[in-house]
Amino acid sequence: MNTKLVVLILAASTVIMAAGYVINTFNGNPEGKVLITKHVFDAREIQIGDTILNMKVTHAEVPDNPEGNDYPAVVMFSGKATVTGNYYHHKEEDPFLGHEISFAVDEDSAKNLPRLKHDERSLWFCLTNHDEAEMEFGPPGSEGKAKIIIDDYTIRYEPTETWNTARLVKVIEKIGSTVEQKVVEPIVLGVEPQDGAVDVSRNSRIGIRFDRPMNNGSVAQHLTIVPAVAGPWHEDGGLIYIQPVEPLRPGQKYTVILASGATSQDGITSTVTMSWSFETEEPQYRHLPALRDLEPIQALTGVRALAFGLNGEMYVSTDQEVGKVLPSGSSYEYKQLSTGWREIEDLAVDGEGRLWLIVAEKDNYRLIQMDEEGNESTVITISQPEQLSRHSNWFYPKNLAFLPNGDILQLSLMF
Repeated sequence: MNTKLVVLILAASTVIMAAGYVINTFNGNPEGKVLITKHVFDAREIQIGDTILNMKVTHAEVPDNPEGNDYPAVVMFSGKATVTGNYYHHKEEDPFLGHEISFAVDEDSAKNLPRLKHDERSLWFCLTNHDEAEMEFGPPGSEGKAKIIIDDYTIRYEPTETWNTARLVKVIEKIGSTVEQKVVEPIVLGVEPQDGAVDVSRNSRIGIRFDRPMNNGSVAQHLTIVPAVAGPWHEDGGLIYIQPVEPLRPGQKYTVILASGATSQDGITSTVTMSWSFETEEPQYRHLPALRDLEPIQALTGVRALAFGLNGEMYVSTDQEVGKVLPSGSSYEYKQLSTGWREIEDLAVDGEGRLWLIVAEKDNYRLIQMDEEGNESTVITISQPEQLSRHSNWFYPKNLAFLPNGDILQLSLMF
């Protein structure tokens, strides 16, 4: 035989031996040799270009020498087919078909698709154009019955976890479908103070705002503030915040951490984790003069107590004298209010700006309110030194302070 003719015959047959399989590859557009009108066929008997139910064979893989009738095979087709059945968009957690969209063909329309003679599996396939199919059938969890047109149908019959596939061309009708609604979790809209803010007021609240009503307690449980801040939680116009019971530390960087798990009032859990930071304002120092620089110097020898008034004025006392430090231009001056006391233990300013003294006298202690001119306007005898019967200890009033509600807090010293 002519060598050139042999080469042409081999090229035309396009039969390739690979890995123990006979692989028929469709090149060009040859005329089909066989028209098979039944949907059941034997893959060992077909050729590239054969037509089964108006679907043309474009690729076929079968073992070189299959043993028995239950042999593996892969057969690909081109050509459209119309089928009816049930679709399901598998969820991500499905260990076998996670995220795939499968279509189980019903018994009546199963005859519209080619089928291997020895394939006794339930007839179903997965759609290869996933994104387009998802637009038609909905997100994971969606299911229903539909009538569709497919193309590029592929039969995969192998002893592995595999399945048939097809490309969705058109959805003719959806019947009684159930679309799984996508669950949209809570979104953070903003925080207070803003991330990266500086010079934040020490009286600022710390909070977070979501796009929907949240369970305030759940949000509070999943927020951590470093350094820790104590205070009650509130809600104001969607902002869930903590109002610190004490001013924040001056010049301090605070970091707020939101952990996942906060729930909304409609029962949806947030998986968002985030953090933000801010810095509080630096302390505002008012530089007062050194006491030794004030005149008269002798008036402040042996300073025992110090207190500030509501307007920033400073009161000082020795054991026998009370004075007031006032600004004078760019400096300060000392004004003597009263002198000649036996012994001044302490002084304090109440919530109305009034100055009070604890004064020790010969037989008792007195609580004295003093006006701006050094006059005594209130005199209250606190107690006399008292010796307890069971102990040889004496109690003396030594310190004075006012609580926020105006109550006097008097501390005693025991000897």
